[in-house]
Amino acid sequence: MITFSHVSKSFDGYPVLQDIDFSVAHGEMVCLIGQSGVGKSTITHMVIGAEKPERGEVIVKGNHVSQLKGSDLQKFRRNVGFVFQDYKLLPEKTVFENVAFALEVTENDEGFIHQRTMEALFSVGMLELKDRIPSHLSGGEKQRVAIARAIVHAPDLLIADEPTGNLDPENTTSIAEVLKKLNKEKGMTILLTTHNPSFVKELAPRILLVEQGKISKDLPVGALFPNYKY
Repeated sequence: MITFSHVSKSFDGYPVLQDIDFSVAHGEMVCLIGQSGVGKSTITHMVIGAEKPERGEVIVKGNHVSQLKGSDLQKFRRNVGFVFQDYKLLPEKTVFENVAFALEVTENDEGFIHQRTMEALFSVGMLELKDRIPSHLSGGEKQRVAIARAIVHAPDLLIADEPTGNLDPENTTSIAEVLKKLNKEKGMTILLTTHNPSFVKELAPRILLVEQGKISKDLPVGALFPNYKY
């Protein structure tokens, strides 16, 4: 599903990623952990082509992402869901409208948009709040709407960059449950970043530890770093 092969990246002459190698198989849930500034977000942005490697190759679902441009890159991104830490919801639109908007820009018909939007909201437990605007939602509810928007295209790959970075423990648990459900019941491949050890414990994913620009550890499902400061 995802392959990073000898990937390196620098910003302003500072090496952020150095010869990164890892793969994510279809149906896996993989969590990138590590302290701030080690390159976790850069890795996720490379998956969708928002950042390009200086050296090496990023291959996602058979696509050499760094080589995609224009309409080819747009088409590729429509088949990958992306969840941001700060939600990026449209404040004047309702929950339903925020999720539906992701389909409206692709010129789907009204019936298809309505059905897909309702299904996505049901999947994240937000159907009853579909008529609220973002300012009337909790942080956890906003993030569930953001997840619904990311999956309304029915992608088989979901990328989440610090999805619980602004949430309290209760809402962190609710987001973990949503992601586990998408992974187990829908078979969605999930790659996410976090520095929250309780979130990692809730998810029990395969863990990739990013340190000093490299993948320093690759631990299987259920493994934890009990003394590690994320």
